[in-house]
Amino acid sequence: WLGQIITISERALLIQNFKKNRKLSNYVISILKDSEIISEIKKLQSNRNDETLKEVTYKIIEKIKHHDSDLFNIRPTLAEIVINSSGEDYDIEDYIADIIQFISCEEVVDILRSEINKVNT
Repeated sequence: WLGQIITISERALLIQNFKKNRKLSNYVISILKDSEIISEIKKLQSNRNDETLKEVTYKIIEKIKHHDSDLFNIRPTLAEIVINSSGEDYDIEDYIADIIQFISCEEVVDILRSEINKVNT
């Protein structure tokens, strides 16, 4: 269910970002198009623990703020609304950490990057 919420949330971000900037972007696209971010995610692949996840999440948030700051103007994400409405305390750091954990599966990265490359060519 979390994967579905993230997918719907990322789709909503694409729509909102396109309306505001005429540039399609969401957190997944922003993460996958940056090789330094992918290197950070690989650290998590080799050392799965809360501390590494927090460290990688922080670094990725800083990179996204620098390269795709428009994303942070679209708040809250749909995932934050849905999960917070169930009584959980969930913010953008949790959202990005969930995306990172999903993307940390190497096969997922390969498939998503190939699809992004198809769209960009």
